Amino acid sequence: MKKEIIVRLSQSIEETVHIEQDVEYWMARDLQLLFEYSNWDDFLNVIEKVKKTYSSSKLLIINHFRDFMKMV
Repeated sequence: MKKEIIVRLSQSIEETVHIEQDVEYWMARDLQLLFEYSNWDDFLNVIEKVKKTYSSSKLLIINHFRDFMKMV
């Protein structure tokens, strides 16, 4: 990946951060748009693959992914 794309994407990710009680988090729907996934189900598949990778490591999924619904 070209450096300028990485820099631009990194800045965009940091602009979408939410902070509550000194905890940073990102909404998957925001990241979906940044990574240019037009279909939510396709992006959800990516998230599930990442979760599966975490479960095969010693990292706890719950420390990195929280499921909740956002009212629209």
